[in-house]
Amino acid sequence: MSRKRRRMKIIKTLAFILVLAALIFVGYSVAQSISRLNDPNYKPKEPSSSESSILPPEESSSESSGEPESPISEPEPQNTASDIRSILLPFNSMKSLDAAEAFLKTVDKTLYNSVTVELKNEAGRIFYPSQVELAQTSGALSETQIDQKALAELIEQYGFTPVARIYALQDDYASHATYETSYLYQDQSGVTWLDNSADAGGKSWLNPYMEKAADYLNAIVKEIAQSGYKAIMVNGIQYPNTANQRGMGLGPNASAMTTKEALEKIYTGMSDAAKAFDVSVIPAYKGECYKGDRPQVYTVNPNEFTFFPVSPIVGSDLSILDAVTAPKEDLIPTIDSEDQIASLKEKGIEQYLVG
Repeated sequence: MSRKRRRMKIIKTLAFILVLAALIFVGYSVAQSISRLNDPNYKPKEPSSSESSILPPEESSSESSGEPESPISEPEPQNTASDIRSILLPFNSMKSLDAAEAFLKTVDKTLYNSVTVELKNEAGRIFYPSQVELAQTSGALSETQIDQKALAELIEQYGFTPVARIYALQDDYASHATYETSYLYQDQSGVTWLDNSADAGGKSWLNPYMEKAADYLNAIVKEIAQSGYKAIMVNGIQYPNTANQRGMGLGPNASAMTTKEALEKIYTGMSDAAKAFDVSVIPAYKGECYKGDRPQVYTVNPNEFTFFPVSPIVGSDLSILDAVTAPKEDLIPTIDSEDQIASLKEKGIEQYLVG
């Protein structure tokens, strides 16, 4: 056999072997696939995220679905006061539920969503039948009283949120009833300090360093919170207005905390008392003190208190708000007239109490 024929025969043999090997491999692969499909425990391997798409994750979903990507919405700001746009119920309208109803019929719902009721005034007088013992024994209960629960229900029936307002430490009744709630003259036990001479109409005040003063206010707030009011505006978390505080003794707890801490403790106690009923306690601070006037009232600028929302008492002077550092969404200014509402909105302030 010639060399040429022998070479051709070798090539054909090698080609046959290669073809045969390829057929054997394909046959084995097909048989293995069929076997896996018939196996109930077999699970195909899932591709990893890097294998499924070469696009960044934020682009992949919108591209594959053919739909535009939805914008991510910002969370709604949370305001425990629930947007208070309120008007104060006049004192004459608190003489009866009929009188209150007559007023409610006149309230402009385009301006107001709540009605505020003053249940304890700056003298310490209480205008509902309180069951708190010290309120009853101190003579704080006014002859003019209204059923606070029925009044809250009536306000809601007219589509408004019932809000209460009280004065805290500014209280000449509970502070005069017991030495355990008042300032002591030169820290003498048994001698109540007055903010002026008795002949000039001097008043006593609740002392924030006295535990029984705090207990009294907490009990009043709890009672009101249980009566259906959704928020409680609290004025008078302060020291006496008088510039002459000579002889004003803070009592045996004077060294336990700073003057600022004592006021903060009063607020915190009331807030905790109302929290169980999902009621907000909103402090109100005198507007002129934001400008640095009458420093004896809080002993610090009200901006140093960080309880929100807050109600600066500005009256007719809206320029006070320029000195307030609290976020605008947390401001509920107390103003004199609804004519000021438009000016508040120009400043970006949507909440208010007129009265």
